[in-house]
Amino acid sequence: LKGGTIYFNTAGSLWRNVGGLCRLMGYAFGLPPNTNIYVTPPGCPLSVPLHTDQQDVFVFQTQGAKRWRVFAPPPRSKGKDPMARGKTGDVLNLEELGDP
Repeated sequence: LKGGTIYFNTAGSLWRNVGGLCRLMGYAFGLPPNTNIYVTPPGCPLSVPLHTDQQDVFVFQTQGAKRWRVFAPPPRSKGKDPMARGKTGDVLNLEELGDP
């Protein structure tokens, strides 16, 4: 883990306890959930680059400390998918965003 993040997409399909948590979240929110798990070592300044997501995100941190910043969506840019900014070769810069 030195200097990087390990992540597990669709973790509910990998571990039974996480799958149970997904079912409870589905009942609570009335929407189908998906769970991703990110493991970042202490002192790592960034776990993932700035990006947008296609879905609403509920963050549940279980250990350590991290400064989370949530921004409004960036302004639309011609030829860029507003729900995939900062992914697949697109770079989302902090200057494109307002205050968190």
